[in-house]
Amino acid sequence: MHEIKVLTYGPTLASRETAGILRHRIDRALRERKDVLLDFTGVRTLSPPFAGECFYRLARLWPEADLRGRVRLKGASPMVRATIRFSLQSSTRDVLFGGSLD
Repeated sequence: MHEIKVLTYGPTLASRETAGILRHRIDRALRERKDVLLDFTGVRTLSPPFAGECFYRLARLWPEADLRGRVRLKGASPMVRATIRFSLQSSTRDVLFGGSLD
């Protein structure tokens, strides 16, 4: 499993540019047939634009089954999970990463 420590990008995630970098890292790992563990430990907040740029766009690139089975979240606060969930529900596809957003 390929673990990405999201705190590397800061405790407050707001930049679309940073979200794009994270999305590319996730996408690259998936293309290399690696499962991904996103460790949000220490991340306090993430903005809706960040979530949209990263997770909404990722959901448009990959089939729901791939994301459900291969991307997991760890250490995400209820606020972070809610922001990610909102970004996905506002898309045409409600992709829940491994069911770990509930």
